[in-house]
Amino acid sequence: KGNKVSVAVDAHIAEALESGVDVDAIAERLHLSRRTLQRRLEEEGLSFQGLVDQVRAERARALVGEQDLKLADVAWRLGFSDVSSFSRSFRRWTGVSPGRYRLLKHAPPGLTGGGDVPPGAP
Repeated sequence: KGNKVSVAVDAHIAEALESGVDVDAIAERLHLSRRTLQRRLEEEGLSFQGLVDQVRAERARALVGEQDLKLADVAWRLGFSDVSSFSRSFRRWTGVSPGRYRLLKHAPPGLTGGGDVPPGAP
């Protein structure tokens, strides 16, 4: 198949993070039933919640890297109701807390000892 539904779903999830991601609304925007959307994603070996998690994780790494953004703002932009639930998810995605990730990402070269750079950090 040429067009993967996951690419379109990914884009809609990214747009909807702040306001809340709703599978029914995204299915409707793609002119699909909820079940058809889920079935098409399953054909690609994916799930809707898995895609939401993936989009949030990618966006989280980028936003946490912006030192001028408060972690509460990052959590809100990603659709989390509070910083603690965001922090738990971030730790699950990267293996480190958001604060530690930010410190390691912006540490001068040589200061981290090489092995402390979190996954996804430049």
